[in-house]
Amino acid sequence: MRTSIKGIILAGLVAATTIPASALSFYIDAHEFNIAPTDPTMAFAARWHWGYDAAARDTSPASQRRANSGQGPIVGPVGGPYNGFQSGTAVVPWADAYADTEGHLGVLGIGAPLIGGTSAFGWADVYPPERQGARASATSYSYFDAAAGNFRNGQVQWNPRFRARLGESRGSTGLQQKGRIGDPLSYRYFDPHEGWIEGELFRLDLDLLGEGAVGQEVLWENGVMNVDAQHADFNLVFGDARSRQRGTASFSIRNGFVTASSDGGMFAGLMPSVGSPGVFGVNFGSLVLDVDFGPDATDTSFHMYGDGEAFEEIQGVPEPASLFALATGVGLWLRRRRGA
Repeated sequence: MRTSIKGIILAGLVAATTIPASALSFYIDAHEFNIAPTDPTMAFAARWHWGYDAAARDTSPASQRRANSGQGPIVGPVGGPYNGFQSGTAVVPWADAYADTEGHLGVLGIGAPLIGGTSAFGWADVYPPERQGARASATSYSYFDAAAGNFRNGQVQWNPRFRARLGESRGSTGLQQKGRIGDPLSYRYFDPHEGWIEGELFRLDLDLLGEGAVGQEVLWENGVMNVDAQHADFNLVFGDARSRQRGTASFSIRNGFVTASSDGGMFAGLMPSVGSPGVFGVNFGSLVLDVDFGPDATDTSFHMYGDGEAFEEIQGVPEPASLFALATGVGLWLRRRRGA
């Protein structure tokens, strides 16, 4: 989706969260990548892959689902630019979901870096009448597989941008929510002495959980992550044995307070201390890796992946007559058991 259109939708989502009995939750997981080889004679070829799944269901009864997946053409070793976009929407009387996926590449050429990005975006919203139930979910993914030939060393820039938000319930009770972000960058190459070697240069995972009592949000933009959460788990691994730079960072939040925290390498000292409030900011800065796969690396490839998920559910409450029938049935069963 074009940035201007997505900005309009995000503005609409913020406005939608003010509607009574609506607690819209959404995610956006995007990143820009720049993989620059040291060798001026090599070139990349890349292909975009995508998928989305939007589902809505309530007790009227009604259900709807829109799901699809596919891939674009191979681009390179010269060519481009390339842009792709796919989306799906599911709507029933008391729930709706939307998911989209986008990928883009710059111009490819001999000795030129691989420049592009992916985005996965979606929302889920449920708003049933009192004593009724509904469920909505949205998931989407977007990734590039890139062949890099004899890429042996160079520089990798990975610029994530994500937002996961669980809206506050206004008028609904028993609301269960979840938001998830996944954003890994992996590689694979062949070494004649060691065989096939695989690894990850970057991995980011975020789970945001809620019950609709309060709004929650985790936002990463321009290298800064801002957290305002009641229940969340976050893990970031940056670099590995084949990169000059390395760092780790993780935390868990429960009931509005940090219950676990860890950091190391270039991120040492950035995470909040255990027991501190679940509202804080972290400046990760620019994420740049100098990588070296060795002088004999061949058949190198990169996998630039991102996905997200939003989920909301309200379970319907049985009518009083149904509750009476249930209680009567349980009572009869107990009396029969005692008389057995």
